[in-house]
Amino acid sequence: MSDGTLLIASAPVDGVVLRLFRGAADFPAMAAVANACFDADGIQARRTAEGLAQDYAAFTSCDPLQDCIVAELHGEMVAYGRCRRFRQADGLTLHSQIGFVPGRWRGRGIGRLLQTWIEQRHRTVAAQLPPGPHVHHAYVQQGEDARAQFLQIRGYEPVRYFFQMLQTRLQDVPDFALPEGVELRPVLPQHYRAIWEAHYTAF
Repeated sequence: MSDGTLLIASAPVDGVVLRLFRGAADFPAMAAVANACFDADGIQARRTAEGLAQDYAAFTSCDPLQDCIVAELHGEMVAYGRCRRFRQADGLTLHSQIGFVPGRWRGRGIGRLLQTWIEQRHRTVAAQLPPGPHVHHAYVQQGEDARAQFLQIRGYEPVRYFFQMLQTRLQDVPDFALPEGVELRPVLPQHYRAIWEAHYTAF
């Protein structure tokens, strides 16, 4: 349809429709949906319409008008998901995703509806890229237990873990000697690119 709506013949909830992202007008509702998810999962994070606008303007491996899907019920945004992709140095292409379904809408099949669309979008994009290995990829934060379980039911497996560590005793941190030739010094603007490249090379 011309307004980006994709009618679903057998929606899991009566009245639910999927539609494509419509631009900046969607950001306030998307922020509200994401924040409702964070609240449900006990995650200390917040999104704003302004922050989403900055993120979406900077995407290079995602076309929001094609890679972002919204679920609506009677005109209200109740969930959304987004795809992107990136290729590792070993040639493996990761088709990544995020998905937000607030607590009050979970368990009704909306997540499955979004996930089916996301994975089909991954396959469509993969078919347009150079030959090589392709995999579905998802990042799950601590607290997103329901989402982790949902993805595992769909065949996803954990392959990597990240840990955030906290030092609360800053007054008596041990003074370890640096290896020979290594020094600490302030970061200057001319170092930004090298730091950025080192970060992405490491990951």
